[in-house]
Amino acid sequence: MAPKKSTASDKKRKTEASTSQSSVFDTTKFIGPELAQRFKDLEKRTVWPEKIFDINDTGIFGRFVEIIESRHWGKLINPPKKINFELVKEFYANARPNGNERVSFVSMVRGREIRYDRDTINDYLGRPSDLPSDELCDFSKQLARGNWNVQAITETLLREGCTIEYNASGNVPLRALQNDLTIFSQLLLLLVLHNILPSSHTSDATMRVLGLMYYMEQDLQIDVARVISNEIKNMVLSGIRTTPLKPTC
Repeated sequence: MAPKKSTASDKKRKTEASTSQSSVFDTTKFIGPELAQRFKDLEKRTVWPEKIFDINDTGIFGRFVEIIESRHWGKLINPPKKINFELVKEFYANARPNGNERVSFVSMVRGREIRYDRDTINDYLGRPSDLPSDELCDFSKQLARGNWNVQAITETLLREGCTIEYNASGNVPLRALQNDLTIFSQLLLLLVLHNILPSSHTSDATMRVLGLMYYMEQDLQIDVARVISNEIKNMVLSGIRTTPLKPTC
């Protein structure tokens, strides 16, 4: 038996019901009905948690501790142990801009304004960067140029004999497999993919991730607060725009 066709009156009732449901939302949690619906959509998605890195400074990963201490990233590797997943999704729902509005770097959680701009995150992390708000770090400038030193990255991060994968034409470097990274580089990868540029795809590292790891290892300038702030923006916009997002800092 075929399903019953919708009549004009049926369609009218469904439209009215849909409009009524979309206009009813909890004003203590959401800025508007569209963002309340966004929260419902996010309920289906998994939250990728940060990791706590408790590394012995006298062990084989002593260099990792040196990097963290020299950059004043202590708070970055010691995130809160408990996560309220509902509040996280509420944050991302309310951070979404309406229509073609620009991202404001402001969200709301339970009626309280939450900012995620570079300066706010830098303050939260203990001000690891002393750069002015309008000045890009060396990593951000290099990311914008995109012309990575593939040879230097390969020699620094990959096992001997392993190489970075290129596109089909062989002129654009794409990624390195996780198993091709040195053991130490794999630890850096875990830090980046959990606490800086969150991604559940951990089997390889893109050039952006490799570049960040290289700058970490070589003690080059990184404004990690700006990197995190813009990654949050990218996640806020995910699923909204039809054009690919350019990874900028």
